[in-house]
Amino acid sequence: MTPPDSIALIRQSMPPEGMFRDKEWVLSPAALPLEKPVLRLIEALGPELR
Repeated sequence: MTPPDSIALIRQSMPPEGMFRDKEWVLSPAALPLEKPVLRLIEALGPELR
């Protein structure tokens, strides 16, 4: 999938009313790199966030 295709797919997946009131999302075709300690923290919180 090309970067523009990825962005288009993300935009199509957003609800019509948006994610948050009066906010616009900045999209990127590449994931935000996370440092290992941050990734481990997010993974540890995973079950609590469901």
